Amino acid sequence: GHQAQTKQMGDEADYDEYAVDDEEEQGLEGFETYKEQVVFLIDGSKSMLTRFITQQTENGLVDVSYLSYALNFVKHVMKAKIFASPNDELAVLFYGTVSSSNKGNMENVHTFQELDNVDATRIQEVEGYTDDDFKEHIKSYEPPAGTPLSEALRMGLWATSQTLNNKVKATRRVFLITNNDNPTRDTDRPAQFMRTLMQRVTDLKEAGVSLTFIPLPHPGKPFVMQHFWQEVLRAASDEAAEGSSSQASSSSEYTYLEELGQQEVLTQEDVSSYLSAVEDVVRRKMYKRRAVGRLRWRITEELEIAVQVFNLVQPCAPPKTVNVHALQNAILRSDRRDICGATGAMLTNDKKVTVFVPSKDLGERFPPHVGYAPDAEQAPKVKFDREVVNEVKAVKPPGLKLLGFKPRSCLKSYHQGGHSSFLRPNDGEVRGSSTVFKALINAMNAMDQIAICRYRRGKSSDTRLVALLAQPEVVTQSKVQLQAEGLHLLALPFMDDIRTPEVEPAVVGNQIYAASEVQVEKAGVMLRGLTFQAEKGCPVRFECEEVHNPFLQRQYRAIECRAMGQDIPPMAEAEERDETKPEVESMEANYHDAIVAFKEAVYGPGSEGEAAGSKKRKAADAGASGTAAAAGSGSAAEAYHQYDWANLAVKGIDKLTIPQLKIYLQHHRLPVSGKKGDLIDRIKGHLGVDF
Repeated sequence: GHQAQTKQMGDEADYDEYAVDDEEEQGLEGFETYKEQVVFLIDGSKSMLTRFITQQTENGLVDVSYLSYALNFVKHVMKAKIFASPNDELAVLFYGTVSSSNKGNMENVHTFQELDNVDATRIQEVEGYTDDDFKEHIKSYEPPAGTPLSEALRMGLWATSQTLNNKVKATRRVFLITNNDNPTRDTDRPAQFMRTLMQRVTDLKEAGVSLTFIPLPHPGKPFVMQHFWQEVLRAASDEAAEGSSSQASSSSEYTYLEELGQQEVLTQEDVSSYLSAVEDVVRRKMYKRRAVGRLRWRITEELEIAVQVFNLVQPCAPPKTVNVHALQNAILRSDRRDICGATGAMLTNDKKVTVFVPSKDLGERFPPHVGYAPDAEQAPKVKFDREVVNEVKAVKPPGLKLLGFKPRSCLKSYHQGGHSSFLRPNDGEVRGSSTVFKALINAMNAMDQIAICRYRRGKSSDTRLVALLAQPEVVTQSKVQLQAEGLHLLALPFMDDIRTPEVEPAVVGNQIYAASEVQVEKAGVMLRGLTFQAEKGCPVRFECEEVHNPFLQRQYRAIECRAMGQDIPPMAEAEERDETKPEVESMEANYHDAIVAFKEAVYGPGSEGEAAGSKKRKAADAGASGTAAAAGSGSAAEAYHQYDWANLAVKGIDKLTIPQLKIYLQHHRLPVSGKKGDLIDRIKGHLGVDF
């Protein structure tokens, strides 16, 4: 086995459970930077000014050119950056233009926006730029005969490398957007131009610049990658550095283009599906998956591998409020210090202790501290230094330790005690981890088993039990990965964590209520009608992956409008876009009769149209009247005669629980609503006992 200290790294953009501890955060070397420099290199030829798609806007259907769609895509990325990564820098360049304006003085390359942080002014400039503005100020370049557009592309890539600031530690990425599938089509020397272009692409790769290609297909005309772009992407990719055998290659990511190119005519649905696929590819490349933890998994005493931890679902919360100086607008920071109550001196970490104060029942089991008097009101205190606390918690070393395997059927949905995480092998830390990891996944899937492990996140974290659920890899016929192989880490509860409210009398009561066959039938009709369906044409549809948080969207919209100098929309408009609101009109139009029939089966005829304020009171009265008939049954009568109500009313009735008090009230058909004191007074008054 390999022995090494476990290091964990957290994502600064989001809070996560596996964030590195404070004491482990010092001295981390080689950490991944969270700043990114992005350059959008857009084709400025005449073909980009032709109609691409027709989009629905506030003014109706509008024809959108390739150039307008590219700028609209840039705008969406800039808006996402200003919220998620405000420190990132973006630039926009056009190649194949008459205007030449760039840092490297390259011909036919125009810098539309310099590399800088995103702000409202830059977003407004991109949003308001039209095709007419481009034709008037920048203009498309027409190369002479025999000179392909690939030469302008080479100049654009050269200007891009000059635009990026190599002195700043950051991740560098170039988004190349064009609708030309073969820029060397109009030349008789394609090999020569291809060779010079490939050298420029290779130089970018060696400089640490990632190239992301965004092709825009012509409706009715196939976009063939093999003519030109497949070789460019192969030269720009660095699959060996990815370190993952399951990572899809750069060519396979665009396999859908080949399938799309086999169609003679592209419909509006085909283009929309394609654009969604392109945005998904770009989103995966722009938002890199960052491991929120690195762990060692000890399988046996002689075998240990390294794994990385990823969070699949991360709660999105509004950013914290920042206090600034009223005049200087500087950020105000608060500082906290521990002060000794007796001397007023500042306490250092060496003087801090953790104190355990036992309860009165346990106080006699602990020896009193110095100066403690037996008749003092203060309970004895047990003091722990910080080193002692760490030693107490350090029962087991951090990481995963395999305990054994169990059938998958033993894992229940209610066993999960927190959000799940996803484990992937880390060959960079322990060589051979991927081979062992893959062998375990295949064996667990074949035998339908789950792994039970002891898990400890860090030095100061508690130990808990987890289950590892294997997930196989799923790929399409075109070798495009749809699901990565890995292990889902599910936190399991201890025996002390399990609660059984479904069988506790304090929760469900002592009375057993039964529904009639008619009520069950009416409830089934209502449930079937209100069940969310995924079929097209269904009036009620729900997919949680497509529902935005309305509170976050409202806040982001307000921040965006304030930054843009626009008026904040009224709350009514935001509520109209709230996707968590129920489809009341659809329910009333399609399932009104089923809902009314169920209410009448439970509460009786005439329950429709009740006032909202009296629903709870009427429901309580209905429950009391409904159980009055059951009071004469064997179970209710036996429960009633178990208590000596006359003696309890004089002394001891306050020790009964609310369900026990309701037994008397239901037996005598008295109201059961109100607090516990009201129930006791009602029973005493019925028995004639003085209060």
